Amino acid sequence: MPLITKNRCAMNGVECIVDTNILIHLQNNVPQIVGFIDGKIVFISFVSELEILSKHGLTAKQEKEAQSMIDDCIVIDMNEKIKKQAIAIRKKYQVKLPDAIIAATAISYELPLITCDKGFKNIPELDLILLDI
Repeated sequence: MPLITKNRCAMNGVECIVDTNILIHLQNNVPQIVGFIDGKIVFISFVSELEILSKHGLTAKQEKEAQSMIDDCIVIDMNEKIKKQAIAIRKKYQVKLPDAIIAATAISYELPLITCDKGFKNIPELDLILLDI
């Protein structure tokens, strides 16, 4: 399933950070994602939390389910280290700000990033697991 895997998450199965698209797949109970994430300690950027909870048209039930999923994760808030890393990533790779913050969070905390977004391949500093779903 992983296209690229060169990280400790795949090797020891413990800690990783997931991109927003992985959270969306989890909400939709995509079996490959649910199985791949099962048993891992999952971190997310505050950006993913904002993206999931601010989705237009979210019903009260969906919001409650989304919050429950987020509560099962460890949310990493913005700090100086992430800010500086995000600025460097944006300058060097010209990626969207949310993606730069998510990548900076993974790099700053030395966590492998699990995503379906091929755009992250352009950031070689990332410890990346790119899933083909």
